Amino acid sequence: MKCHRYGKQEKKVKEYQTEETLLVEGNNEDKTKRRTNVQVKTDCRCVMVVKEINGIWKVVRLDLDHNHELSPKDGNQLFSGKKYMTDMEKGVIRTLNDNNIPTRKMIAILSYLRGGLTALPYKTKDVQNVRTKINREVTGNDMTQALEYFRKRKTEDPTFFYRFQVDNEMKVKNLYWREGISLQWYAEYGDCVSFDTTYMTNRYNLPFAPFVGITGHAHTCLFGCAFLSDETTETFKWVFETFAESMGGKHPKSIITDQDKAMKSAIEKVFPNTRHRNCFFHIKSKCYNKNLRCFTANKGLPEIFKDTVKFSVTEDEFEMLWQKMIFDFKLENNKYFSKMWETRKRFIPVYFKNDFFPFIQSTGRSEGTNARFKDNIGPTYSIVSFLREYQ
Repeated sequence: MKCHRYGKQEKKVKEYQTEETLLVEGNNEDKTKRRTNVQVKTDCRCVMVVKEINGIWKVVRLDLDHNHELSPKDGNQLFSGKKYMTDMEKGVIRTLNDNNIPTRKMIAILSYLRGGLTALPYKTKDVQNVRTKINREVTGNDMTQALEYFRKRKTEDPTFFYRFQVDNEMKVKNLYWREGISLQWYAEYGDCVSFDTTYMTNRYNLPFAPFVGITGHAHTCLFGCAFLSDETTETFKWVFETFAESMGGKHPKSIITDQDKAMKSAIEKVFPNTRHRNCFFHIKSKCYNKNLRCFTANKGLPEIFKDTVKFSVTEDEFEMLWQKMIFDFKLENNKYFSKMWETRKRFIPVYFKNDFFPFIQSTGRSEGTNARFKDNIGPTYSIVSFLREYQ
């Protein structure tokens, strides 16, 4: 165990301290420094080392000499005994937490009630701990509350749709729901669907899977949402079948997803006549990342690569230009370029000229939807907290 001032001070903090002391230079009577929470490192060697020897813990090294002043008045607010939080403040935190207000904004509100940030006797971590405790209160009956929420929505709107899938122990595996207005949106704009499962929004690590579409005015609309226990073919098959059931059996004409093999297999089974496309942006970005040295060493390759994959007018033109690029830059043994050639018909834009993908080549619409929820919902939140934010 070492002193909290052990170690050498960073240069930036030293410069900061110098600027602080300049304010009181020339005043020999009072050289009181401005209040600051910066912990100055003095390379203090105070230490205690304990070791387990034959089942008994013994102190093998002890040095209690500090090279700095102890218990500075400016640091009283840093000690745990001073972190008093009133019941009223805990109630304010609970109210703000129910409305998914970020912790940094809670600190601003609480410090205002106290009379300023320096008057607040606790830190951001203390508020986060209170929020975590509040969120854990609904752990035991989280799914029960979620079910009550869906039943209430069904009562308010008869066209609202929800479905739970449970395992052999009657535990919820997957859940799906759709708003009533989404049925109308899907009837008008359901020809193209974007589907993505990369965002975790809850403490159970259930991937959030929104079905997203594009309106006639190029706005994003939400067709349906799901929480999935895993990303297997059977799970995706269930959610796609449930989605089709909730939409009256109508299948989309086209769907764009990431390169998940299980998802691809499920789409082929549930939507056999739907044109499936992979996200062009992610595949292209991964190609740049995996072949950074190759693109750097071969002058002109990035420009030719971009022109070939993005601006080819016909399939024959793309295939001719690609093979020429591979031959000219000797990329025959490059594994990623070979893989891209094998799967070219699943993401290269020229192969989708006769399919309905309204000005999209990526799953950006789904990621934008995820970002909307991610603004106020984190991976430690309950399903109920997420549903409040969703509403």
